[in-house]
Amino acid sequence: TRQKITDWVRVVYEQKTNKWCTHCASKCICFKSYNEPPAFVSFVVYETDPVIEGNIMLPGQAILYRLCGIIYFADFHFVCRIVDKKGDLWFHDGYPNSETVHYFKNMLNIENKDLLKVTQYKIPILLYTRIA
Repeated sequence: TRQKITDWVRVVYEQKTNKWCTHCASKCICFKSYNEPPAFVSFVVYETDPVIEGNIMLPGQAILYRLCGIIYFADFHFVCRIVDKKGDLWFHDGYPNSETVHYFKNMLNIENKDLLKVTQYKIPILLYTRIA
């Protein structure tokens, strides 16, 4: 089954303990937390088929992150899609285009499968930025 990015986050930030709750008799869950949450979080998803989400929240904290970039690799070159605050996707390939980015689509109008690769480039890294 395909996992959402929030499922990946849950695995990292939630850990069951060997302690039992005296009120509900279930195992306690320990949440990782930060005094100062990171400005960015990234996920290496190479060779997987995740459901890419526009926003994620760290468990146990009211810290919201939005997808801001997707980096794709092939051979010895990479390209990227930049996601702006409106959810618009911009494509950048520095080799032929130098500093130019090209509008692709809005996140609302794209299927997950179309985010997983760009031509021969496959998606290895998702980058999220903290917004709250």
